[in-house]
Amino acid sequence: MSNYYASQKRGTGKYLFFLIVGMILAGIIYIYTSERFERNKPVITISKSMHWNLHDAIPLKLNDDTGIKSYKVYLEQEGQRVVLLKDQLLTPVKELNLEIKYPKSRRHNKEKSAKIIVETSDISYWNVLEGNSATSTTDIIIDKRKPLVNVINKSYKIAHGGSALVTFEARDENMQDLYIISDKGRRFEVTPFYKENFYIALIAWPVKERSFRAYIMAKDKAGNFTKTYIPYFLKTRHYKKSKIPVSDKFLDGKIDTLSYEYYDQTVNEEAVEYNALSRTDKFRFVNEQLRNTNEERIREIVKYKPDVEPLSSFHVNPFLPLKNSAKVGSFGDHRHYNYKKSKISEAYHLGLDLASVRADKIKLSNGGRVLYTGSNGIYGNMPIVDHGLGLTSLYAHCSAINVSEGEIVGRGTYIANTGSTGLALGDHLHFTLMVQGEMVRPQEWMDRNWINDNITKIIAEAKKIIKANGQ
Repeated sequence: MSNYYASQKRGTGKYLFFLIVGMILAGIIYIYTSERFERNKPVITISKSMHWNLHDAIPLKLNDDTGIKSYKVYLEQEGQRVVLLKDQLLTPVKELNLEIKYPKSRRHNKEKSAKIIVETSDISYWNVLEGNSATSTTDIIIDKRKPLVNVINKSYKIAHGGSALVTFEARDENMQDLYIISDKGRRFEVTPFYKENFYIALIAWPVKERSFRAYIMAKDKAGNFTKTYIPYFLKTRHYKKSKIPVSDKFLDGKIDTLSYEYYDQTVNEEAVEYNALSRTDKFRFVNEQLRNTNEERIREIVKYKPDVEPLSSFHVNPFLPLKNSAKVGSFGDHRHYNYKKSKISEAYHLGLDLASVRADKIKLSNGGRVLYTGSNGIYGNMPIVDHGLGLTSLYAHCSAINVSEGEIVGRGTYIANTGSTGLALGDHLHFTLMVQGEMVRPQEWMDRNWINDNITKIIAEAKKIIKANGQ
């Protein structure tokens, strides 16, 4: 009997042993697989170093797989810590967006640096039920001073649809962004000029906008910004409005050809099938949608990237792309197209049409770099040349192009021949000048006196002012 009970006892002991081991293993497996025991630290999203103007709030984001339990945010200056934010969350959240604000009571301090320290923990049972913790430190450079901006010299006036120049000083040791913007949101890039901290830019008043104001915008890394008005005298101009009848011959010729070639590659998949388009639908597509697509492509081609090295001079000859030619189309003409006495579309003519003999030679008045030499919808074959400072010239409807993309060409270079490619009924040159992609009045740049008064003299006088002030 004693052997029987001893055997039973040993059996029970083994059972209990394996039961305990199993429970321990199950517990270990549970701890390592349960979300409640996850081991991932909370994620703190904030810059590791930054400039701060003490007015704008610093964004802070906290993320965790199980939920944020608590957080503290300290400001550390000269060895002292001040609590800016803290909370023990009754209901943990997996994502938390916060704003760190500088204490108003300390804004009079003259410290130039500080640290932001963020501490947070989650609701995990890991780490003996204490949860996972994370800490992040951000080095702060304090900068409360706005950039200095001062207009040095500029064109006296800017005409509707025209161009103007400005030179100015802009200083900030932490400068981040510097540009010119119009009241309608049109941005113009600026180029370093003559000496350090001075800049130059060509800007334009778009012909489609009835009003115009321009501002220099300077922003530093701390978020301080300066907005300086450029006081141009505004010269209004009255552009021609035309009513143009559209014939069946035109619709069944150029319009049908261009719409057939470009419709499927321009519209989205939900558009009406090409075969279902009426004559006037095709005209509207070519005159509006295809035109917009072509102009957007042109803006991308001529997108201005200022040189890093300061510009000291900018010489421009009057543009005369086609000698002994006659003007057959004006810049800024607001054209209303009628079919059978009903208006079907409208568009602005943003170039100057010049006609001479068939396939006449087009020669450059100013040298530059060839940006493009291909075809582009309604513009047909169109070489584009960059003349510097954001000024580019475009020659549309060409029958032949005699230069290559990337080629550096000089004044007098024979670049193309006039033609009737694209949306052109007869052989002519559609000549366009652009300032940072904005199509402007060519007549200004064809006038030697205008160039002298608005470009050449402004640059020369600006250099004298900078030099006289010992800059």
